[in-house]
Amino acid sequence: MNFPIGRYVPINSPIHEIDPRAKLIVYISLAILSFFCQSPADFMFIYLLFFLQAYLSNVPIKFYLRNLKSVYLIALFIVFFQIFFTPGKVIFQIGSLIATIEGMKNAVVLVLRLFGAVLFSTLLSFTTAPLRMAHSIEDLMLRLKFSQRIARSVGLIFSISMRFIPILSKEAEQIVLAQRARGAKFKKNGLFPELRTFIAIIVPLIVLSIKKADELAIAMQVRGFDRAHKTSVRQDYFQWNIKSSLLCFMGVLSFLFVILN
Repeated sequence: MNFPIGRYVPINSPIHEIDPRAKLIVYISLAILSFFCQSPADFMFIYLLFFLQAYLSNVPIKFYLRNLKSVYLIALFIVFFQIFFTPGKVIFQIGSLIATIEGMKNAVVLVLRLFGAVLFSTLLSFTTAPLRMAHSIEDLMLRLKFSQRIARSVGLIFSISMRFIPILSKEAEQIVLAQRARGAKFKKNGLFPELRTFIAIIVPLIVLSIKKADELAIAMQVRGFDRAHKTSVRQDYFQWNIKSSLLCFMGVLSFLFVILN
């Protein structure tokens, strides 16, 4: 059982029942707030908040943690440059590279910030259907006095992007199987062999995604799609309830705690 990034998990939970507009505002705000955490108390508060809501979502914690693999290369990049290129008290030295205590502290802070943002983004995608999220974006932009054309366009782009994620994931698996059938080996040691393997997958995937996007654009033009006057079979109304209020209160409390701390 695997839940890739961007895949909605259709189960019953208190988090799933919260209005998607409230989740969109609060979880994106908490993801941004993660980058402002400084002290251990800030990180403890943010991560306890995440694990509490992840538990209430009824999605196993391991699936949230598994999505951190998507940014592990960025995390390693941050750790390497912070440890060896931050001046301070020397811990050890490897050739011309000098590791410092200040660099290690900065690396831990930056990685925890990155992971916090990814976890809250994953919480949003696991508990909110893509179509309802797109409708939420449209509704919020219209409430902020954006024109209908801009609001509908942003909602449409987001909806199509979210729908393309599982499609491209399946296509990538098929490309890997096809390359293996041709004798390609994907478990090679060394940077350059792994880079060649990555190129062998990503280039066909990019070509395929462009082709699918072009086919979708042609199909929409043939049907006379007009994003400014689009209608929907399902109308999402803002259903404010006690759960939405508690989530927003929790978001405000988080901002006050991190900023004042």
